[in-house]
Amino acid sequence: MAEFPLLKMINIGGRQTPFAFPQHSTLLRGYVETGEKNPLPTKDELVNKTLTELKETLESQELKVKNVKITNAIEVSNLPETQKVEVTNQKESQDVKVTNNPIDYPDVAVKAELELIKQGIADNKATNDLILARLDNPIDTQVTGSIVEDAIPVKNLKETYSESVTLDITAGVTESIKEYPFPCELTSFSLGTNDRGVSVRIENKVNGSYDSGVRIVHPSGVSTNPVAPSVLNTIGGENDFWSEFVYDTERDLFAFGMKRVAVFSQGMRIRVSGTRDANVAITYMVTRLEG
Repeated sequence: MAEFPLLKMINIGGRQTPFAFPQHSTLLRGYVETGEKNPLPTKDELVNKTLTELKETLESQELKVKNVKITNAIEVSNLPETQKVEVTNQKESQDVKVTNNPIDYPDVAVKAELELIKQGIADNKATNDLILARLDNPIDTQVTGSIVEDAIPVKNLKETYSESVTLDITAGVTESIKEYPFPCELTSFSLGTNDRGVSVRIENKVNGSYDSGVRIVHPSGVSTNPVAPSVLNTIGGENDFWSEFVYDTERDLFAFGMKRVAVFSQGMRIRVSGTRDANVAITYMVTRLEG
């Protein structure tokens, strides 16, 4: 015998949902689905008697039948708790997306300030990482001066010499500036003159004698020449070692200098010459190496 309620599972929006069909009780078959095959027994005296007995059994529960129409539809309210159906597989609520925020939400100024703070933290971290890396790999340093007598001991460095020279040279005469007959490093060198033909020779010492020194190639590939303003200018004013500072033919102002250091394992010397009488100013720095 079927018991109340009669439920069927139907598909609603892709979900299986329990559904209670219209149904009523019979004396012999229990509860059956109400329809053409099982119409409501509205004129059956036995049914009326049964309804009356059910009302007395439910005591405080009221069973109201009203507005009986041709369609045999009835409205029932205040059913007992045992006849309530609880649905637990309802569709979950969806997230609500708000699209009408004000233009400056969140506060634009606050957001910009937070971005600056984040960038500052990142910059500080990068700087700290660089400092820590430098501490892990220290660089050899040297206190410089004319002749450093009491310098802090540094690996491979012994003494540093700073020189500044001004002189008048005679056309066709080569002037010796200084000779350093020991392992050394030419840290810097600059020359200024009023003659674009003044040339400098920085000559490397090899087995007791000096070679032709640091020179500049001719653009045509036919020769190499001592370093002079006119020669440096022909290759665009710069190469991997030298750089042109001033080249003014109208006022006879010329200056050039080194871009990087040069190391001489046995020593070196500096000499200058000119094609005509000229003024020359030279400043440079040499560091003696252990050897």
